[in-house]
Amino acid sequence: MTKWGFPGSDITLFNSPRGVAVDFSGNVYVADTENHRIQKFDSDGGYLVSWGSEGSDDGQFSYPDGVAVDSSGIYTLLIHKIIGSRSLMIMAIL
Repeated sequence: MTKWGFPGSDITLFNSPRGVAVDFSGNVYVADTENHRIQKFDSDGGYLVSWGSEGSDDGQFSYPDGVAVDSSGIYTLLIHKIIGSRSLMIMAIL
């Protein structure tokens, strides 16, 4: 087991990470909740890519609270704090 990351909003930094998932290749996905994005790292903690920004349009998130991966895609659980509803967003694997 290893750990990486520090508080912040720049790439590779986290602001209230709440969900973590690992794919079949060992890549790690983090729901970086307060930064409104999903970040992807290799198994050694090396940054690969991130998706999202704050909003409700395509490619945007509003407080992603969880993340899961399978062979079909990347899934995020979004908690909309203002109205308290939940929705599931499905992303294609890039």
